[in-house]
Amino acid sequence: MAGQVNKESMQGPETNLSDPLAGSTGGIGCVGPDLPVDLLSASGLWHGQLPWHPTPDTQWADRWLESAFPGWARRILEQWHAGRFDGLSRVLFSRADDASQRLYYYVQELQRLGQLHGPRPMIFDIALLPRESSLAHTDQAIRQLAAELGVGAE
Repeated sequence: MAGQVNKESMQGPETNLSDPLAGSTGGIGCVGPDLPVDLLSASGLWHGQLPWHPTPDTQWADRWLESAFPGWARRILEQWHAGRFDGLSRVLFSRADDASQRLYYYVQELQRLGQLHGPRPMIFDIALLPRESSLAHTDQAIRQLAAELGVGAE
């Protein structure tokens, strides 16, 4: 029947809903708001927002993150450390959200120190103020990301 969800198709670890990154090789995951979804989709590499599961133990992440980080950020870092995102080649973080931006810097530094492996972190920064300079900054950020993703401006 139209409009109804087949709950049986959502059961089990083999489904996209229970493990959206299962079998991923390459591609891009995201963390945070205000990311260029159309551009990411056009790349054919986008896997959506990184999933985070309510992991009861975030002991490894707790060693590194400040107490002010929200639980979702701790769980993402814990899963990253466990290799859950190793199938991705890159993760794009939003600079429009404080926790996402700070998590990007932690991931980048932990990788630099050899404490964390996995996909390459990237940051996307748009200017939200309605000014000419903000529009120019956002235009440049989108063009730069498009070039990184191999999406032409045809």
